[in-house]
Amino acid sequence: MSDNTSITVDMNKWAQDGYLHLPQFYSHAFIDSIIENIDRFRAEAGDEAYDPSGRPNRVLHIHAGSAGIQKALLNPRINQVLTQLFSAKPVLWGSLLFDQGSEQIAHTDAPWFFVEPYGSMAGVWTALEDVHEDSGPLFLVPGSHQSALDVESALKKNPELHAEVLAFRAKNISASTDPACWDLSKRVAEQCQLEWTNREGRQKFCVKKGDIVIWHQWMVHGGSPVNDPSRTRQSLISHWTTNSSVAFDQHNYFLNYGRLDDKLAMPLPVQDTADGFYLKQKSHIISWVPPETFINTVETA
Repeated sequence: MSDNTSITVDMNKWAQDGYLHLPQFYSHAFIDSIIENIDRFRAEAGDEAYDPSGRPNRVLHIHAGSAGIQKALLNPRINQVLTQLFSAKPVLWGSLLFDQGSEQIAHTDAPWFFVEPYGSMAGVWTALEDVHEDSGPLFLVPGSHQSALDVESALKKNPELHAEVLAFRAKNISASTDPACWDLSKRVAEQCQLEWTNREGRQKFCVKKGDIVIWHQWMVHGGSPVNDPSRTRQSLISHWTTNSSVAFDQHNYFLNYGRLDDKLAMPLPVQDTADGFYLKQKSHIISWVPPETFINTVETA
């Protein structure tokens, strides 16, 4: 597929399955240019870019530390696809760089990138190399976006926790401004995690270099076990919303679920450039940590 080819997405498949797999979306030359920028970023970062064994660390918001990668992510092809999916202008919310399989447990992005209206957020997974079965392929649960998580139902399975949440809600405050309640938010997230972990119907994606997979904000997904640690699974993940979406942080999602309004909204530092919209953020080199501690990081540079 030529990088200049006009693309029309299958909106019926998107609505039914909650994901799109677009083979050969990018040319190998385009992917190689991304890899060159990654190598340059790591060379400038020095020893910090690697763990004690010499394995490359993961990078959060690498686009914020590499103008080349930011330009690559804000390319017209992905902009064209996301504009169709959102019916609005896409905004790059963040990026994650992985050298090996994440082995991340089943989860959905929505609580950590919670936006309204429904469906105005998506993840884009770009394969920087061919993915082997033993390298820990990405997995999705097709159709899982159609039954978005009901926090109340999850909480009712833990009455004691539910009572704590109701006591917090009686304060009628924003959860993001009260660090004392963040542990409660984390425990609610863990209770909800049980709902995602139990979802059946996982589909692995042993895709090829240049392929992309796009998923709906409520798609259950994660990383399969890495059966062969010597194998890499180089990938670049980006998360997107729209310039007309209203965002809420994860603490308010879990503790003020069902009564979110504009007064609890999280301001997003949207930047407008000739290449497209993105959030003003900082890049971080990280070792593996639970996703809820970093996935929604929005920092002013």
